[in-house]
Amino acid sequence: MQKKIFRKALIWNGKKNVKVVDKLFPKISENEAILKVETCCLCGSDLRTYMHGNKRVSKGSILGHEISGKIIKVGKKVKKFSKGDNISIGADIPCGKCKFCLNGQVNKCEINLAIGYQLEGGFTNYMKLNNLVLKNGPIAKTGKFNDFDKIALAEPLACCINGFEKCNITNINTVTIFGAGAIGQLLGKLSFYFGAKKIILIDKNQKRLNIAKKIKSANFFVNSNIDIKRKIMKITKQEGSDLIFTACSDIKTHKKAFEIISKGGTINFFGGLPINADPIKIYSNNIHYNELHITGSHGSTPAQHLKALKLIINKKINLNGIITHKFDLNDSVKAFKVALKGEALKIAIKPNEII
Repeated sequence: MQKKIFRKALIWNGKKNVKVVDKLFPKISENEAILKVETCCLCGSDLRTYMHGNKRVSKGSILGHEISGKIIKVGKKVKKFSKGDNISIGADIPCGKCKFCLNGQVNKCEINLAIGYQLEGGFTNYMKLNNLVLKNGPIAKTGKFNDFDKIALAEPLACCINGFEKCNITNINTVTIFGAGAIGQLLGKLSFYFGAKKIILIDKNQKRLNIAKKIKSANFFVNSNIDIKRKIMKITKQEGSDLIFTACSDIKTHKKAFEIISKGGTINFFGGLPINADPIKIYSNNIHYNELHITGSHGSTPAQHLKALKLIINKKINLNGIITHKFDLNDSVKAFKVALKGEALKIAIKPNEII
């Protein structure tokens, strides 16, 4: 009788219930592969699933979709990847058949498959990569570049690139970002990359603003406990902000964005809101006469994931300091509690290390 081999995994077992369990080591077909996970970062959407559940996540599922690692086994029909490849993986898996996928809008895929949701995620030491992930997914080799913590950040960085690509980003002078979490600070880093001169980061959490100052995610830092409109207008010489991202889940920031936007400016509703959030009222004449652009962005495409990865590998963007906490897999339940306190930026789970 063949001896059973197990791996460790952090599973979601219902609202506010995650635990580390032993699961059978995955078996693969000739079109699949196994990844030894080096880093999987905790996303805000993981926290929302932890707290409230998600219709795409079943009890017993492995969460986590900001993943890096090394392929240790491939099926004999896998051609694009080989044993030993360093790999970065994102979240959204296009079906390749629906009208959105066929039109190149693959992050709007009607089937809406994602790693860490319907497909097993990266909060495990060994992860199975099925044929659809290998064929269509946001998965890319990183060559000799093996800073696995930074490679894992390609997924959230890709989401930020998607945000910028949905906006009018030519000749940006001022970018204002509500929310100084990891996403807000990545948006700040990208704002510098895209040539903005004034990047304003707003948050009520002074600890996060202090981190942002230290790692240079912006050049203006505003605590939201003050008069935001007055402060922004002073910084922008009464013109308002050219581009605004609401990178947090507070409806007040959506309302406030309309008070500080410049003529011809763009507002990107980046962060999702709780399902029971109140609607906002918009005076549409302001949009009409000021020629405002209002857009949203969600997730990213495999092409955007590759763009993000190239920025990281070629050191076009400095991600030092974005990961503030690390946990090994055995202590990963604590990561959710730390994240909910709001003191961390990005938390990394390191399945194969003892932290």
